[in-house]
Amino acid sequence: MTYYRSISRSSLGEWIDGNEQGDTRSTKDLSELAAHHLGDKTDLILVWPEKPTSGLPPSLIVTANGGVTDFLAWAGSFLAQSRPITARCRVIEQSVLRQPLGPWKPEADRSFRHMGIGLILGELLSTDPSIRRGRREVIPAVNLLSGLSFVCLRELCIHTGASLEGLARRWTDLRKLTRQRERSLAPESILFASKIAGSIAGRFPIDALSQKEREVAEFCRARRAVEPHGRRFALTGVPELESLGFTADETREVRLKKVETAIGQILKRGVGDQELDAFAIGFMANAINPGALTFVDLIASLLDRWPSALLWYGLCAGLSPASNVANEASGIGARAWREVVRPDSLLAPPWADLSFEELDVFLSSDRPAEDYPLLSNAFACIELAPSIWTAMSWAGRRHTETSDAGTSSIREAWRIDVEREVGFLLGRAQDLLGHLSRGRPPANRQDVLDLEDRSKRGRHRR
Repeated sequence: MTYYRSISRSSLGEWIDGNEQGDTRSTKDLSELAAHHLGDKTDLILVWPEKPTSGLPPSLIVTANGGVTDFLAWAGSFLAQSRPITARCRVIEQSVLRQPLGPWKPEADRSFRHMGIGLILGELLSTDPSIRRGRREVIPAVNLLSGLSFVCLRELCIHTGASLEGLARRWTDLRKLTRQRERSLAPESILFASKIAGSIAGRFPIDALSQKEREVAEFCRARRAVEPHGRRFALTGVPELESLGFTADETREVRLKKVETAIGQILKRGVGDQELDAFAIGFMANAINPGALTFVDLIASLLDRWPSALLWYGLCAGLSPASNVANEASGIGARAWREVVRPDSLLAPPWADLSFEELDVFLSSDRPAEDYPLLSNAFACIELAPSIWTAMSWAGRRHTETSDAGTSSIREAWRIDVEREVGFLLGRAQDLLGHLSRGRPPANRQDVLDLEDRSKRGRHRR
């Protein structure tokens, strides 16, 4: 049983603080409120999971359709002492009440769990050279929770992927809004891989896949992308796979040589579907030692040409029956998966610091507001949709120029930026040294130019 009350904006402050008591109505089906009449855009519906008493603020604020942004702009001005309001309760429009409302208790079989962990690790390795360099060391879990794969997997666990593309657009908009570092790994590649994982696990409809996506999904499903012994492989657009065959008694060294030969053939061929080639390379790398991310260095040297190759490597490693991805990098992927399957409910208190809509209102105004509390000074957890959230770097965004705290924030932001830049340069340098140690030049001379350019800019800043 849930309880609700219709009010106007003018009286919201007392209800938010839990100081107001009044008559409420009850309903067994929250979706009934989707048809509840709201007189105009200033009318709201407040919802509680139990009969409200003094000191119990609402768990949900429902606006008229299309009214969330207008309400949050109003609340930012007239309820400034309560901001961010979406840290206290969720704010949604009426149409959301027609969707599945929870409680959500995500469950996943072993195969989907390992595919998901592989995707999360693959995205992280693709976008952070410093972690590739020392990937066996302890990695903060928040690094994995900031990726698009985490968002997609959470959506697949809760809503079977119904809003994957919309969430990807919102995640991309959030990175731009918060001025995050640009990444070479395209969101489209992560969406592609997430759909494949979802379809194999029965969480994304096959008929919603494109022809290319369906072919890759069928390829993975038929071969489990992992047990190559005595088999030949065929994937339209990647003829090099057909010449790749392993036998059960082959050593890893022999398989590695075959894979390097196939990759060389792809490089010589040149023209081809970049995503399919990246998938094929990730598939072949996993086939050398199925279920483990043993050959990250081999794939890292090809990322300039195929930015998503490590992403596919992670997926294929996770799909292996004997997958060990949950133990990679001290088990950090398994820690991230715990957040993917975290139980939640629309009426539960928000776990994130604030919603995307409210942050957009704060940062898009003429005088951007950043003076609101967060759980951490280093990052902010932003809810993209009910129970779908992501983490974004936040260090140093808030400071007061005349205060010691402000000076400390600036120094902390500068320190983090320097560490990231140094990590990037070290990772790139190691990738280039790997080329030289194998007696091969970089696949793209732009590697060297980028390294030289970054070094010069670093000396100029000093």
